[in-house]
Amino acid sequence: MLWRARQAFRHYQRAVGIHPGRYSSTRLLILFTLARAQWTSLAVASRPLHHTPRISTPNPTYLAPANGELSHRPAVPHKTIVYSEHARAVDGLYSLLMQGKLDDIHAMDEYTELLSVLRVGREVRELAIAMVAADRPQRSVRVLRLAHHCGCQCKLSIYENVAHALAGARQWTLVLHVVKLARHHTDRVTTRLLNWRLRALMELGRFKQIENIPDEFKASHLERNRLSFHLLISANLRNRNLPKAREFLVEMEQAGIPTDASTHANIAMSYRTLGLEAGVQERAVASLKDLDGRQGTAVLNSLIRMSLDKGDVDGAAQYISFLDQPSTGLERRLVDGGASTLLDEEDSGSSRTDRVAVSASSSLSPDIATFTMLVEHLGRARELSRIPQVVRRMKYAGVIPDARFAEALVHAYAVGGDTATAVSLAFTVCSSTVGIRDLFARIGLKPTDHGRPDLLSPTLQPTERIFTALLQGVLKVYGLAGMLAVTRIMAIFKITPGDALVETVLIYMKTAMNARPQDLVAALHTLRPLVQPSLRHTLVILGLIVRDAVKAARKGSWYATLATFQGVKQITNFTSPPEADPFPAIKSVDPIPGAAHFDAFNDDRLLLSAIKHLVLRGVRRDRAAVALRMRYDAIAKRNVMKAQDALQEMLAQGIHPNRYHFAALLEGFTLVGDMPTAQRIMRASMKAGFPPDLAMYTILITGFAYQNKPILALRTFQTMVAEGISPDHKAISILANAFVVAGDYPTAKKVLLELWHYVGTFPSEAQHLNYKELLKAFEATAGARNRPPKMQSKHIPWLQERLVGLVKSAKQRRRSFIMTLQKDKWRARKRLERRKGRKLRAVVGHVEHNH
Repeated sequence: MLWRARQAFRHYQRAVGIHPGRYSSTRLLILFTLARAQWTSLAVASRPLHHTPRISTPNPTYLAPANGELSHRPAVPHKTIVYSEHARAVDGLYSLLMQGKLDDIHAMDEYTELLSVLRVGREVRELAIAMVAADRPQRSVRVLRLAHHCGCQCKLSIYENVAHALAGARQWTLVLHVVKLARHHTDRVTTRLLNWRLRALMELGRFKQIENIPDEFKASHLERNRLSFHLLISANLRNRNLPKAREFLVEMEQAGIPTDASTHANIAMSYRTLGLEAGVQERAVASLKDLDGRQGTAVLNSLIRMSLDKGDVDGAAQYISFLDQPSTGLERRLVDGGASTLLDEEDSGSSRTDRVAVSASSSLSPDIATFTMLVEHLGRARELSRIPQVVRRMKYAGVIPDARFAEALVHAYAVGGDTATAVSLAFTVCSSTVGIRDLFARIGLKPTDHGRPDLLSPTLQPTERIFTALLQGVLKVYGLAGMLAVTRIMAIFKITPGDALVETVLIYMKTAMNARPQDLVAALHTLRPLVQPSLRHTLVILGLIVRDAVKAARKGSWYATLATFQGVKQITNFTSPPEADPFPAIKSVDPIPGAAHFDAFNDDRLLLSAIKHLVLRGVRRDRAAVALRMRYDAIAKRNVMKAQDALQEMLAQGIHPNRYHFAALLEGFTLVGDMPTAQRIMRASMKAGFPPDLAMYTILITGFAYQNKPILALRTFQTMVAEGISPDHKAISILANAFVVAGDYPTAKKVLLELWHYVGTFPSEAQHLNYKELLKAFEATAGARNRPPKMQSKHIPWLQERLVGLVKSAKQRRRSFIMTLQKDKWRARKRLERRKGRKLRAVVGHVEHNH
C-alpha cells in the first residue's frame, strides 16, 4: 500500500510540474481526493483477516418453489455452520487451487475439516450461503468451485439457493458467476437459474445481454414460465423499450400463459420510467380484487410513487387513504385514468372527483415502502417537522424499518437543510463501531450526540446508499473535507462507492465548484475501476454542456440588455445562432444508442468511451435525455420544430413527458416570439397533469417582456398569484424590467416597492433611490434569503388588490403616454404645415418680386 501512496504523489507532482496549464487547481484537488478515497478503501479491504469484525449468520434462506417463482417461503432449517472458522481456510484453499497445488496431500493437511465439509452437498450449501453475509461475499463462489474440485456432485438446487442468497444481498455480479458455474459444472441450467440470471442482468443494466435470454432458454431446451416473461417485460420497461415489452406480452399469451392480475401488477410496478399511463393505471386498479394483500400493497405503492412523480399529491393521498381503509374508495379519475398529453387536443371536461367503490383484498395495509415514499416526499417538500409523525405511525402499525427506509430518512433531512440531524441519523447505525465518533465529529457530530434511536433503530447495518444520502448534505456544508470523512467511514465498513455516490460528487462539482465538462469527464474516468459509467453520469456531463450552450446563445440578447438596465423600446433580435454546432457532443443525447453519431466525440475521447460503454450495454435514452435534447434545440439553437419532433418521437415510444419537456418547449417559443403557441403549451401541460409552476410562469412573463408587452406580463403574474404560487425575486425582477424595456420607469420602481416584502424587509433609505440602484438593493436583499416565503391563502386577496392597482396605474400611464404621443404627432404635423406655408409664401413673394 505504500507503493500505491507513492504512485499517487508521483502522479500529482507530474500533473503539476509537467502540465501546469492543462490541469486547473480545482480539477487536481477533486481528482486527488477521489483517488485518495479509492486507495483508502483498497487499503482497508486488504487488511489481515483477524482484523475483520465478526458478523452474525444470515437469516434463514428462502427457497424458491419448483415452478421457478421467486417465493418468500422459508426453507427447511438446517444446522448452522460458523463461517468464521472456515473463512481463512477457504481463502487459503482457493489460493492453492489457483496455483495448481490443491492436489498436494501435504498442503491439504491443515484443511482437513474444511475438506470434509466440501465433500457433502448439504454442508456446501450451508457454508456458501453463510459466506454471503461475510465481509467478502465472493467466498460463496469460491466454496462452490472448491467443492466441485473436491469431487462433490452439487445439485442444481444448491446453485439456486446460493444465487437466491446473493440476490438478497444485491450481489448481482456474483449471481451471474453462480449461474455460469452451474452451467460449467453440470452442463445444465434450470428455469430458476436463468430467471436469476435475467434478474441480475436487469439490475446491472446490461440490457444488451438480456436480448439473448430467449435464445438461452431455447438452447437449454427450457420453457419460459410466467416469471420469465414478467422479468423480460419489466427489463424492457425499465429500459424505456415499450415496443419490445409488448412483443413479450404477446409471446406470453401465445405460449399459453394468459395475462392475469399479477401481470398488470408487474407492468404497473415497472412503468415509472415511462410516466403515468391512463390505461396502466386503470388496469392496475382493476387487478386489485385478484391480488393478495402483499401484491396489492405493492401495486398501490407504485401508483403512489408515480402520482408523486407527476406532482399529484392529492391523488397520492387518496391511494394512501385507500391502502389504510379500502372501504373509502377512490375518485373516478384515479380509477379510469387521466388526461391526454396531445398539444392539439382541446379540454373537453373537468376532472371527476366523485368516489367509487373499488374491490380489493381486506388485508391491504401500508408497508415499509409506503412509509419510505412518505418520508421522501416530506424531505423534498421541506416539511421535516412531519417526519416524526410518520415514524410514530409506522411503529404503531408494527412495520419494521429497513436500510432503504434509513436511506430515505437521512436523505430527507440532508436535502431539507438539516444536515446535523442527517449526520446524527447516520451515526445511529454506525455507533456500535469503536472509534467511529471521531470521523463523524469532522462532519458536525456533537460530543453529546448519541444518535437518534427514536427515529432509527441502531441495529440496522450501514449501506452505501445511506452514506450517499448523507453526502448530499455534507457536501453543502463541509465541501471536499466532508466528502473525505464520509469515504473514510465507508472504508471502515468496507463499503465501496456506487453509482449514486459518484453521481452526487459529479453534481457537486457541476454546481458548487463551477467545474468544466472536462473536469467531470476526468473524475468519471478516475473512478472507472470502481463504477462503470451510467446514463445518469453521462447526463450530468451533458447537462453542463447544454447549460454552457444556453448561456452562450443568450449573450448579447434581451437578457444582457436587462442586465445593463437599458431602456430599449422594442426588441426585434430573433436571429438564431450560427448553423455550426459549438457542442457536437449533444447529438448523442437524442439517439442513445446511435453509433453513427459518435464521430462528433473525437475531441473528447473519454466522454466518447463512456457513451460507447452505454451503447454496448444496450442502454436506451430516458426522459431526462430527451429533455436535454429539447432544451438544447429549443433554447440554444432556437429550433423549436426540432424540439417538437423529439417530443413526438418520445411519445411514439410510449414515454410520457413531464414538466421539464413542456418548460423547454415553452421557453423555445417565447424566445422566437410565438406567444400564442407558448400559451397553448401551458394549457397542454396543465391537461397532462403538470400544473404550471413558478419556473413556467416566469418563462411566460419573460416572453411577454421580450415582446414589449408589460401589461400582459403583469396579468400573467397576477394569474400566477391567484393560483397560490409564491413569486421569487427572479420573477419580480423580470416583471419590473418588462416595464423598463417599455420605458415606464415609475411603474417598474413601483413593482419593486410593492413586492419587496417577498424577499425581505424594505430598507427605509431605499425609498429615494433611482431604479438601477433600487434593483441592486432588491437583488442584494434577495440573495440573503435561500427560499422565498410560502404564500398563505389569506394573503392572496391582499396581493391581488395591489396587482390590480399596478395594472390600473400601468394602463393609465400607457394611455397618458399614447395621448402625449398623439399630441406630439399633432403638434409636429402643425409645425410641419406652418413650415411648409412659410416656405410657400416665401416662394410666392420671391416670384412676385421678380415680376
